[in-house]
Amino acid sequence: MNVIKKWAVLCCAAMTAACLPLPAAAAEDYSYQILPDGTASVKSVSTDAVSAEIPAQIDGYTVTALDKDCFSGHESLKEITIPETVTTIGDYAFKDCAALTSVTIPAGVTDLGDFMFEGCAALTEIQVDDNNTAYCDEEGVLYTVDRTVLIRYPAARAGVEYTVSAFCTTISPWAFTDCAVLQKLDMPAVTAIGADAFFCAQSLQTVNLSEGLTELVGATFAYCVNLRKLTLPSTLQSIGDKCFYYCASLPSVTLPEGLVSIGEEAFYGCVQLKELTLPSSVRSIGKMGVGYSIDPDTKENTVIKDFKLKTIAGSRASTYARENKIAHSADFNSYSLRHYAVYIVIGIAAVILLGVLAYFLIIRKKQEEKALAMEREAAQAAKREARRARRSKK
Repeated sequence: MNVIKKWAVLCCAAMTAACLPLPAAAAEDYSYQILPDGTASVKSVSTDAVSAEIPAQIDGYTVTALDKDCFSGHESLKEITIPETVTTIGDYAFKDCAALTSVTIPAGVTDLGDFMFEGCAALTEIQVDDNNTAYCDEEGVLYTVDRTVLIRYPAARAGVEYTVSAFCTTISPWAFTDCAVLQKLDMPAVTAIGADAFFCAQSLQTVNLSEGLTELVGATFAYCVNLRKLTLPSTLQSIGDKCFYYCASLPSVTLPEGLVSIGEEAFYGCVQLKELTLPSSVRSIGKMGVGYSIDPDTKENTVIKDFKLKTIAGSRASTYARENKIAHSADFNSYSLRHYAVYIVIGIAAVILLGVLAYFLIIRKKQEEKALAMEREAAQAAKREARRARRSKK
């Protein structure tokens, strides 16, 4: 009986502990600074609490801001409550809060810093108060209030497919970094994508980019190791450095005619990409821009095995292939014909010019020879006349 009582007590204690609220940070755990307007900005929290309810006032000062890196690196933090008094949240405010699952941005917040939720691997939703005049959320995804800019897609948001708002024209830098669930993404009206926007989105498999997009900046899709299907718009002109770095599952991609530049290591490590057609419009290809990876044995940069380029004769792409000793075929098209036609015309013009120049040189030489002969004849005539004159005097 005593044993039964002991187990009952232990079970009751365990159940009571499970029902208790998570330990929260107290007001004294927050360090702050006084702002010029007499309000307070929270600089950091000195506890590893799993729950944080930021007070609206600390030591009589109204809290209006969360400073840069305020909660950065608090890996145990799961819940956070931001008071209605806050209007500003600084850069990297919740960076690497790996356990944080949800955040609600109050109505008064009008200034959000950059990369606030970078490294929040468990984040499933970002909610915004309906009365906020600067920001909003659409099914847990953070946008500006007019939905023209997508600021952050939560890394652990449920759902394997997502279509960006039809009003959205801009994806912010780092907006989809480290997304662990998302597999398919459609962007029907996006014309600008920030640097590294999809960096290390390792579950991403299919991406459809919209017409009107002209450039991909920096490592936009770097380390999207499962990316298999990519639709590029006909308006694309520039692919930045390391744009598709180590997209190791990408088997094919169609580069549009009109593409002008490909950055350094843009397709580095795309080991499944065995064949690539480079359009004649390409004028610039950076170092190891296409066709390169690292040799697993020597750890040195090397041309991907069996990689082949399809180029246009006389184009920059064919020159790149020759310079890097990459297998390639060079076709003729209107560009290459025009390219060679220009050289032919220049060659013909050069021959004609040389012929005309030679003709005039020959004519001039003959005229000079004739003039010289006339001068000699005149000199001889003068000598003969002089001799006759001397004879007549005698």
